[in-house]
Amino acid sequence: MIHPCWKFFGFLAAARLCELKVADSDITTWWHENSVINTNTSVAADEVRRSRRYNVSVSLAGEDDFRDSLVYETIPRNGNEKMFDPAQPGKEYDLLDGDGITIEADEGINMAWTQFIYRKDVDVRIVTTDGSSIGPVSNVVIRPVDLGFTVKSTKDNTVLIRVPFQNSGARFSVEFKNDLFTYRSNGTDYVNDGGVIVSEEPSNSLIIFASPPLSQDLIPSKTSSNVQVIRPGKMTQDTFGSKPTMVFESGIHWLEKDGSLGKDHIKFHPDTHYVYFEPGAYVKAALEYTTTHHTFHTVGYGVLSGENYVYMANTVKNYTAVKDDRYSLRMFWHQSVTNNQTWHCIGPTLASPPFNTMDLYPKNSTPHEEDNKVSAHIRDYKQVGAYYFQTDGTQMYRGSVRDVFWHVNDDAIKLYHSGVQLHGLTIWKARNNAIIQMGWKPRNVSDVSVRKLRIIHNRWIKPDAYVRRLSWAQRRFTVTRKRSILNGPCRSRLTTLSVKAFVQRS
Repeated sequence: MIHPCWKFFGFLAAARLCELKVADSDITTWWHENSVINTNTSVAADEVRRSRRYNVSVSLAGEDDFRDSLVYETIPRNGNEKMFDPAQPGKEYDLLDGDGITIEADEGINMAWTQFIYRKDVDVRIVTTDGSSIGPVSNVVIRPVDLGFTVKSTKDNTVLIRVPFQNSGARFSVEFKNDLFTYRSNGTDYVNDGGVIVSEEPSNSLIIFASPPLSQDLIPSKTSSNVQVIRPGKMTQDTFGSKPTMVFESGIHWLEKDGSLGKDHIKFHPDTHYVYFEPGAYVKAALEYTTTHHTFHTVGYGVLSGENYVYMANTVKNYTAVKDDRYSLRMFWHQSVTNNQTWHCIGPTLASPPFNTMDLYPKNSTPHEEDNKVSAHIRDYKQVGAYYFQTDGTQMYRGSVRDVFWHVNDDAIKLYHSGVQLHGLTIWKARNNAIIQMGWKPRNVSDVSVRKLRIIHNRWIKPDAYVRRLSWAQRRFTVTRKRSILNGPCRSRLTTLSVKAFVQRS
């Protein structure tokens, strides 16, 4: 059955939005009517960027009854160049250390992804939009490489992947050997000729996110008196009331302030503690919670996009590109949590973060991050288009992180806190910093476990930092530490650290 979209016609543009395609109860896909192919510039507020290269459709395994699943795309700097201030598009920043993006924009590097919901085994069909060849099967690499999915190529421009159902879902990169870009470094910059090869990655990345249905107790009723429904279209801070639950409907949402994009973020009322994205919701804004409720939630298979923000958007300097470790914008944020609070994050995709992706700052702060006793449980959270420096993985507070896929250009796994259990992380790291990082000052951390860590790409800019292919190819390793001191920029004391990882290069 096809669920028609709600359509909103604004003063300047039509937010013609999302069509949920539910072939039956076993597959849910969606499509945005206002999706556009735009390879170089920013898209309009009421549009989403669609892949220049790939169409994806999904069918129950063996039934050959395919439903389109929109393939989103993100590009370096979101087509905004080096914009310093969203209100002054012609003014650019000039940073001594750069912004993390070197040759990617000039070379047309992009990252596409699609998301769907499934209950049974499915076939995922990939077809190139321009007819270019992606077959035969020997040209296809699925990462993580240990997933063991069956791949077929029925035509030169078509690939078929059988994805078995798993309660944990599936998150993987589909790569083609004839579409790889070689990163060469001269020790300071990436260069087109000469240098040392430090990585090979797709020019036109494609990532597939297959998620199980959410349990019904996580999906709020839109007719409840405790729920505010946010319809697609323009939002301002005044859009949001004080209801405990906010539901973002399927479609494209964007935040404005005084007619400008990228000059504000959503700051929820203290009574609001539950945010739900309907499948197909695409929200161009960052979220800040202020609640004291013992739990607060971000739930649903929508997209939260930072594409309208400048790099390092400084919230106390009018969202301009001025770095502030405390006040540059986080896409998920709470600045006054208490020790008894827990954040639950289930399902969303974060695209194009402008800075650190998530922080929960304590109301009563101390000089030591590990004194922050807030908890977090994160599951099936995806991160794409992290081209800028400073785009880490989430903070790892006491609790758990499971079944995630993170594209990062800074520290992926930040082990600053005790009592963290991590399982099923797939990491694609760009040039900056480490996969696992312990912080920049001494700390005492205990009871940390990292299991089933898959590193599918890990790029550097300095050749002497590059882990050579031969050393790590298909090698499993286990590290266990008890009452250990880790040396580095600062010494950290660990009591029980367990790491089980699979670093993949082929």
